[in-house]
Amino acid sequence: MSPCAQDGYTLPIGFTNPNWESAILYNTVASILIEEIIGFNTKLGPFSSSSTGTFDIAADDPTVHVAQELWDYALTAYVASYPCFNAANPDKALDRVKALDYAGTDGMYIFPKTYEPYYADTGKSLEFYKDLNVSWGSYQSYFSDMSVFTNPSAFDDCSHPSAASDGIMDDYIRFTGDVDAIVTVNGQRKWICYQEKWWMSPACRDAPMTCAPMITNSFWSYNPSRQKAAVYNIAMSIANTVAYGDYTSMPKQHRTFSYWWSPDITFKADGAVKVIFLPYREDEYQIGKFITDVNDVPLLSYAHKQLGTAAPAVLSMLGEMAIYKPDVDWLLEEVVFGRSQGDLHMIIVLCVIGRLGDADAQYAAACQWVKDNEACTRPDMACPVETVDSNRDGMQANGYGMVSEFGEFVSTRLPDAAGCALCVPGRFADAYSDNDGNSAICNTCPQGAAQDRGAQTACEQCEAGTYSLPTGTRCARCGRGTYQRNVSQTSCLSCLEPQTTSTVGSTSQEACVCPAGTFRPCHDFDNDGAIRPECQCDRSLYVPASSIGQRCLPCPEGMECPEGSDEQFFPCSEEEILNSTAFSYPVPQEGYFVEWNEPLWVFKCVDLDSCPGGMASHCGEGLQGAACGACAAGFYKQAGTCYKCGDMEKHPLFLIIPLLLSPVAILVLYKVSQDDVGKWGKTTQGFGGIGYLLLVYVQSISVILAVFPTVPAMLSSGLSWSGASAEITSLFRIECAGPSNFTENFLFNLFLPEIVGVIFFLTWLIARFIPKIRMDGDIVLGCFGGILKTFFVTVASKCFSLFQCYSHPNGMRSMRSSPEVLEHSDVWLSMVGFSAFAILLNCLTLLVVFGWAMWVAPARFHIVSFRRRWKFMIQKMRPSVHWWMMVILIKGLWLALTSVLWNTTMAQSLWICAGLLAYFTGSYVLLPWRSVFVAMLDIGTHVSILLLCLLLPFLLTFKPEESDVASMFFLILAGLSFLAVTTSILWILYKAVWPGYKRRREKSLNFYAKRMAEVFPYATDPRMLADLMSEIPALDIVNLKYVATMMSAEILDNRVPGRLVWQEASPTCRPPC
Repeated sequence: MSPCAQDGYTLPIGFTNPNWESAILYNTVASILIEEIIGFNTKLGPFSSSSTGTFDIAADDPTVHVAQELWDYALTAYVASYPCFNAANPDKALDRVKALDYAGTDGMYIFPKTYEPYYADTGKSLEFYKDLNVSWGSYQSYFSDMSVFTNPSAFDDCSHPSAASDGIMDDYIRFTGDVDAIVTVNGQRKWICYQEKWWMSPACRDAPMTCAPMITNSFWSYNPSRQKAAVYNIAMSIANTVAYGDYTSMPKQHRTFSYWWSPDITFKADGAVKVIFLPYREDEYQIGKFITDVNDVPLLSYAHKQLGTAAPAVLSMLGEMAIYKPDVDWLLEEVVFGRSQGDLHMIIVLCVIGRLGDADAQYAAACQWVKDNEACTRPDMACPVETVDSNRDGMQANGYGMVSEFGEFVSTRLPDAAGCALCVPGRFADAYSDNDGNSAICNTCPQGAAQDRGAQTACEQCEAGTYSLPTGTRCARCGRGTYQRNVSQTSCLSCLEPQTTSTVGSTSQEACVCPAGTFRPCHDFDNDGAIRPECQCDRSLYVPASSIGQRCLPCPEGMECPEGSDEQFFPCSEEEILNSTAFSYPVPQEGYFVEWNEPLWVFKCVDLDSCPGGMASHCGEGLQGAACGACAAGFYKQAGTCYKCGDMEKHPLFLIIPLLLSPVAILVLYKVSQDDVGKWGKTTQGFGGIGYLLLVYVQSISVILAVFPTVPAMLSSGLSWSGASAEITSLFRIECAGPSNFTENFLFNLFLPEIVGVIFFLTWLIARFIPKIRMDGDIVLGCFGGILKTFFVTVASKCFSLFQCYSHPNGMRSMRSSPEVLEHSDVWLSMVGFSAFAILLNCLTLLVVFGWAMWVAPARFHIVSFRRRWKFMIQKMRPSVHWWMMVILIKGLWLALTSVLWNTTMAQSLWICAGLLAYFTGSYVLLPWRSVFVAMLDIGTHVSILLLCLLLPFLLTFKPEESDVASMFFLILAGLSFLAVTTSILWILYKAVWPGYKRRREKSLNFYAKRMAEVFPYATDPRMLADLMSEIPALDIVNLKYVATMMSAEILDNRVPGRLVWQEASPTCRPPC
């Protein structure tokens, strides 16, 4: 062997590399080739633990000339800073020789001890990211749970800066939307972690022991894996080991995911395979979004700048040296095998003589590879073959084939063969013989076969579920939506449209299933609607053959159809429901309901809590019936929710006691209702007005929410008190001790006003015989009218409740207040007559009587009995708008009619908004209330309800066609606005041009001036005026104050601070002027 001479001294060619197996093997092969072919001595080492450290050694150590297998991403920024160094230190400069013929990759790996049992049990692979979505299958039991890791100190905390910086957290929330993964403690954001060590994905955070663990070290791929687990719904927990030894041992001892890279030997013997994600997206990785696969990383070779001068043959060999990924895999496998055998003597014998004593598995594998590829280094030799049958003179190639001078494989010796080369992946070595002797050629793999290692003498046939690539380099699994039942195929068969497969590598047409959002009917579309033999339930459960128009039927509204949904998996009885959840078939979504014996007959529920979904015949606690609308026995309904009856509620006294206390309540109400008009302006009356408005507000909110089923959970739970407050009868829990079926409950609520009226009448009648509590009949009648007025919104809603219905996906309609009662059912029809009578009596008749009273009030208000009887309608209003209570009652009727007149959400929303807007406008313009505070409260509460209506489009789901209704409403409003502007302009022109208007205005002014002149002579005593004003409504007093101030300034020339006065001050006016 000859040393390399440089600057007057000699030294061996020095190699350095990162201290991992593949890099050492690559340099060992290069070392052997340089020693055997060129004849230079070589030296391996020193080594470094990183690519950048290896680069530094090559630059700083004068005995090192070559650094190979350096990862490009680790050097990109590092090498960019070297041009200036190279210029200043030419004796240390490094030049890039080449990118090696194999690349590096890393990511999430999974082991056969996990994915092989899962594939055997389910037929699904865990190597594809979609199969890790827990919505598609439960695989966690095939992994160890976190409890097997008994030493928490072996892991870094989740709060480690490498995993918990603000930038990392912000990127995670931005690209996953998983805001629940982070909490703030003492002003510091932190991850929610198990034992403060294991980060958990949303798919298993609520049940940590169902998380499949992933192990990594130095936080390699920690944050990318976390984003992938969150985005693709993978049930995974991630921990970072403190010690590298724990990182390499834990995945071997337990069933886990692991971070790994390739090429590397760590998990080579364990058969780890990489989990496949979507292809790499550079634009996403640049902004911190890591939900696609990583890109392959070039592995680089660097050499000393002066190596080309001192040893050009070495530099040339390094540039031409070609070791491919299959070669590296073979080398690593040989090292694993050699170490497992312990005795390397027989392997080493095949290698260069004289190196036996200190050879190890790395050198032995490299030496064997060089020997196997000897022909590539000695192109003057014939391609080697060996005799396999001495009797027949049969020959077998040794993995080489003839090539031209350009390195292209040839099929004959003449005229182009110039040497031999190792057969590359996709080709196999075949013996060749001609007049010049024996040789070998590299034939392409036959169709349906492949080999991916090179230097092979045969190709392996592709198994069922795979096909050969055109290059012949490997057998690829059939993609999703395809299958292949035969071996040695070049393509896969496509499933019939629109079917797909649940995983890759399917081997039969039976693996073809309907995609998500559809389901396969039992009546076979491809067999003239015949029932499939695997469908064992009663045929009434299945879609009839006459309705089968396609192979996969669309999932009905309100149902969820996972991939592979099939009618054959429907439970055939109620007992089978719980046992059928392991199979895919259409199941109701949250907020929807189906019975097991009518599995596609979908009902929509009034709220999400009533119907959890997920399986047939599944209702919330205490609920039963269609759409889970009825309370089970022993439960009572309040604000749409069923609660279990307590022992106290079940006792009959629970209903009798309120009945016995009713006369007492009537007597109290009677006592506080005796004030005449002179005391209507008292502060206590203002409190009464506020209380009334709040009750009306609560009832309005309750009615509005009842119109719209399935409002957001936060809204329905946050305003649940409105339903309980509006439905007073629900407070008595009648279902526990009284009537519990729908008919009795409905009639009780329908005619509750009449029941209350009877109680009032009996109380008044009994009181007539007791002088001390004898009651005036007009006041009693007024008290009863006040009760009806106060709860009129609820009364009207109850009267119309039979006709307040909503639609189900199955085309049926249910009562909103009792979803279990279907429109036009026998029970519903039996109540129509009662409802019509209640509407006539409790709504229409009531409004007609009340309206008549307000009509005649100006003429009869001076009659004491009239005032007492109708005080409840008048006392809170200003005299000029005494009839405003009728508007409030009509508004209640308007709200009750919403779901009677309109079926679509958009139309109902607009109807409610229009009614509330009209009421708000009238209340704002007329200010009908006696109390200023009540007037302000009335306006404020209706502003809040209007805002709720404006937010409805964001809280509810509208059908696309409903946008036309909204557009029409908007056009009407725009037209009315334009009409209002046009009318105003015409009115101004009318006043300015028509002489008759001026005469009418002068006549009107003269009339009111005369009335004022009649009043002024009597308005000279301030005390009398003060007494008079004390009996006037507060808002009228505000108007009087304004008039007094105006007349004082305009007539008496008194200066009022802050008021504009157009006249000059009179010199004769009395102070102040």
